[in-house]
Amino acid sequence: MKKVLAIALALCMALTLGASALASSDKITLRFTNFYTEEDVANNADARARDYTMKKYAADNADTLDIVFTALTQSDYATKIQAQAAADDMPELFLTKGSWVENFAENGLLADLTADFEKLPYKDDYYAGEFKSITYDGKILGVPIQFVSPTSLMFSNKAIWEQAGYTEIPKTFDEIYQAVPKMQELGVTTIQLGNKENWPYESCWISCLGDRFTGTEWFNSILARDGQAKFTDEAFVDMLRFTKELGASGVLNADFNSMTHDEAMTAYNQGKAASFISGYWAVANIIGNALPEVRENTVITLLPQPANAKGGDPNSLSNSSGWFVSVSSKLEGEVRDAAVAMAFAINGPEYCENLAKESGALGPIKVDMPEGNFDRLMMEYNVIAGQYASSGVPVYDVELNGAIVEVMNSGLQEVLAGTMEPEALAELIQAEQDALS
Repeated sequence: MKKVLAIALALCMALTLGASALASSDKITLRFTNFYTEEDVANNADARARDYTMKKYAADNADTLDIVFTALTQSDYATKIQAQAAADDMPELFLTKGSWVENFAENGLLADLTADFEKLPYKDDYYAGEFKSITYDGKILGVPIQFVSPTSLMFSNKAIWEQAGYTEIPKTFDEIYQAVPKMQELGVTTIQLGNKENWPYESCWISCLGDRFTGTEWFNSILARDGQAKFTDEAFVDMLRFTKELGASGVLNADFNSMTHDEAMTAYNQGKAASFISGYWAVANIIGNALPEVRENTVITLLPQPANAKGGDPNSLSNSSGWFVSVSSKLEGEVRDAAVAMAFAINGPEYCENLAKESGALGPIKVDMPEGNFDRLMMEYNVIAGQYASSGVPVYDVELNGAIVEVMNSGLQEVLAGTMEPEALAELIQAEQDALS
């Protein structure tokens, strides 16, 4: 792996130095808009490893490149970059979400990196499925920034569950429902949810549970828009009925639609909830921010099974490489070469080795895991993530078109709150699907 890393860095340096020669005495300016904020760097091992890699790359190439990093919160980033996309005014490098790929590609915003990928000496070291969501019309349009990571893990405080009379974390929602009265006696929420931004319930709950209701073949038909599967099909509507039932069950905190995902995670970290459903990013957050007694008692399990989910694997887990570094399609010559070299370098073997050394976590490229006394929770996560690396089910807001995702996410908020009927939301989502077909 040391040899691979050396070759990779040499390739990136060669591209960059070539760009420098062409640019004569002038530096090439590269703007990279992202969501690696100072707060993320302080609280998240992944962000720290990436921040170190990006700054080191900028320092190592300071003679030839002027790299301008702009960091926003993830929600602010989504608003800004989509506004820039609408105005056809993208920075040289930016982050693309899987659900945006179709729209960005159809509008000619993303540089084709297929030939650049084929030149990488470490191309075969990427985990399977890393480029699935960033490949459109046979073209690779970005560089994966993360392992094919689970988005639907249940983090549970086993001490609280034991106080409620459970010797193991429940595996069905019927058991979860039965626990509510006891959890209320203990003064804690059974499962904390922060769905103010409208994506957490869909991405962290329904991407997994939806597949258990419908099965993956149904989703693939929806994705292909072949007319065989519809959002009004009974299995999908049953998932929406489960959503309505869940919202009225008392399992969730009453303010689930006015609390952010981060606020919900904080509540769990402070011992105010028995469980919390989230993705891989919660692992580092719990390790870095939870009360010691919460961190020590946290265990990771799959999502419980709804009673009437009959279409898919009851032990499924949704996972994806959902975000990518893309390069503006407007770039040419030495500027394009420099941007492409940077995109691959800051997400390459060096970043993955930094991440492994920092926390024992997995990146998009296979590297030797260093010896170290890493946190128990991270090691538990790695085991689960590794088991599902090539067998996870699709994540809705990575695979589906962004217009469908927005209608779904907003509607799920209403169904959870009891202000929209499941059948009505199914019709709205299908109408959006029909408009795209």
